Parts: sequence; C-alpha cells; structure tokens
Amino acid sequence: MDYFTDQLEEEFKKISWDEVYGLVEFTLNSLNQYQASDLQDRLNDVFQEEGVQYKIVDGQVAALMNKTEADEVSAAQSLENSASFHLNKAVELFNKRPTPDYSNSIKESISAVEAVSREITGKESATLGEAVKTMNLHPSLEQGIAKLYGWTCDEGGIRHALKSGGKNDSEEAEARYLLVLCSALVNFLKEKNSQE
Repeated sequence: MDYFTDQLEEEFKKISWDEVYGLVEFTLNSLNQYQASDLQDRLNDVFQEEGVQYKIVDGQVAALMNKTEADEVSAAQSLENSASFHLNKAVELFNKRPTPDYSNSIKESISAVEAVSREITGKESATLGEAVKTMNLHPSLEQGIAKLYGWTCDEGGIRHALKSGGKNDSEEAEARYLLVLCSALVNFLKEKNSQE
C-alpha cells in the first residue's frame, strides 16, 4: 500500500492547479452519496481555513459563492428537469478550468428560466418573453424577466452571434449574478406553479 501511496503522491505533485480540482471532482463522484457528502464538507472546511477561492457545490469545485448563493443554485440543480440540465451546464462553464466560459454560462442560466417557463406553460416552442406573459405574474416582475432575457439576447452576443464590430466581454460578476438569479427564478417559478 505504501508503494501505491508514494506513486499517487508523486503523480499528484506533477499535475497543474486546475487538474487538482478535477481530481477532487473525480474522487467525489466516485464515492457513494454519504462518503461524498462527508468529504465535500471536510474539503470545504479546509478550503475556507486556507482561504481558497473555491467551494465544492454538488460535487463540483466552484468559484467561491456564499452559502445562500450556493444553496439557491443547488436547489435548482436538484429539480431533475430541463431547467436543471441548463443550470448544471451553466455551473460547469462558470467553473471551467483553467479558463471559465462566462458568456456561455450566462446563456445556459437564462435558458434554464426559459425551459422552466416552457414546462409550466406547456408551450414548448415559446421564447421566455412569450411564456412569461401567460404565467400570471405581477406586471413588474414579468417586465423584469423579459428585460433580463432581452439583455442576454443582444448584449455582446451572449445568446446570439456577435453583431458587426461587437465584442463579448462577459465577466465573472455578470455570470455569477445570472447563475444565482436564474437559479432563484427557476425555484420561484416552480414553487409558484405548484401552489396554483
């Protein structure tokens, strides 16, 4: 066993920083649910003590989020519907190492809201703007969601091809904001629909 441990230690010393997090994710996904949960909690404690700018959320090493943000994203990811598929992809792109893909993370985040809206309304080909109009929301909230969707449709080519001369400068803060906000919207719309 010592030989195996020594070999593993030697290989571990050779990998890059981003591959270390990949190894952590692989290990967590190889364990049963209870072992993974325990290891995730312990690693998050170590990350916090050492000032690491990452946190493990549902087996993925994610750029640091506070507990409320992480809980909101995790709750939406656990819905097991098309919205959760998009949010899982958004988290993956947000945390892509060594270079995050913030633009596509934003696209997947807003697509999650569109997917849950289609599911709720039963209008499979509706855009988010069309679906939200039929969801019995307060007019200001309806307009806010439509404007958010509009921003992602034309801001620097996030959801569509760049316009002539345009550029895409999506930043981490925007991607984090959209990931958390869209997760909260998915959770809210599912809860509101279940009460009606």
